[in-house]
Amino acid sequence: MKQVLSMKPNWQYFAFAYVLFAAGFFFLIRPKYHNLFYYVTLLTPYVILIGRDRIGILWQSSIFRLSLAYLGMVAISVLWASPPELHKLPKYLFPFLYLIAFIALTVELSLQVKKFPEYVFKAILISAAIWISVSIFLFYQDHSWSIRLRGVGRLENPLAGAIMYGMVALLCLHITIQKSTFSTLWRSIAAICGVLSLVYISLTQCRSPVIGLFLAGLIYAVLQHYWKLLLSVLAITIMAGAAFYLDILPLDLVISRGLSYRPEIWQQALPAILENLWFGHGTTFDQTYHLTGKPSFQSHTHSAFIASLLFVGIVGTSLLFILIVQSFRYSCNASNQLTTSLLTYAIIILSINGYQLLDNPALAWLYFWLPVSLAAANEIRDKFTPTHPQ
Repeated sequence: MKQVLSMKPNWQYFAFAYVLFAAGFFFLIRPKYHNLFYYVTLLTPYVILIGRDRIGILWQSSIFRLSLAYLGMVAISVLWASPPELHKLPKYLFPFLYLIAFIALTVELSLQVKKFPEYVFKAILISAAIWISVSIFLFYQDHSWSIRLRGVGRLENPLAGAIMYGMVALLCLHITIQKSTFSTLWRSIAAICGVLSLVYISLTQCRSPVIGLFLAGLIYAVLQHYWKLLLSVLAITIMAGAAFYLDILPLDLVISRGLSYRPEIWQQALPAILENLWFGHGTTFDQTYHLTGKPSFQSHTHSAFIASLLFVGIVGTSLLFILIVQSFRYSCNASNQLTTSLLTYAIIILSINGYQLLDNPALAWLYFWLPVSLAAANEIRDKFTPTHPQ
């Protein structure tokens, strides 16, 4: 594989900068400075050094091609908005370049740097372990424990923090039980960080990351044939259900916010989807949702897939679904249970919380596009690995 790809870039430098960028999603840092770090240390040198031969290798991945097609369609969809908004095209073409470069770089680093995903996951683990404690301390020194936890930096929104630490908890689960891959020290750190992540999620009072983590954890246990873990998760679920049923835990913790207006929002989005069913209204489309018993209005679909139908219709969203199917296919082919579990978690989050997938550096880059890129790297490995070694 290394003979096929160009070695002109300093991959060790890119791996180090990438690890810092991934860990930075948890830092107490303004998003614009985190974005600037990506533009200066990763995007610019990578674009300068990209070669035609390496683009040809990336092109061998159907996942990469589908990502290019879907994100490109979202970017240019301003051209068929009503009315067309050509002047806004650069606003979406630049994020398209940023994200495609991130996907391509992730794929190449996975192919070029041994144990690259492991380095990224360890950096995320350490960063999360540090900032969970800092976030809880900073917030609750001025607030009652009944108030929903707000984190720091990009994770100031309770849901954003819960989503990211749900992903961290899944990484901790993987590291903790992989005795042959990780040392006792790393597994101990992961166990502690996993507990802290669950504490953080509970303090945010967010439910969808819990659902995503539960289902992704079950799939991971089944794929690993780790029946003790599967039984433990089911036992905890039964105990939690019994605690709510017996009123040991107040049921209001789960049902007080209902479904957070999602059925109403989706119902109001449906007529707009049907108006431009095949190609959507363009990525600049915005809609006001009138919510029962809520004086303010919202313009957020709370589902990346419904937003995709609104923006690029059935044609564009079909590309997205094929991309997801291919990602699952090549993560399973590589027996990469963690990538499969991360994708499962991401799909659940995107279904009930996500918005648009084309953006400047955002949380979805880490919890969705990272595992998609790892699956693309697996696909390229499959295609360049001889079936019958000589």
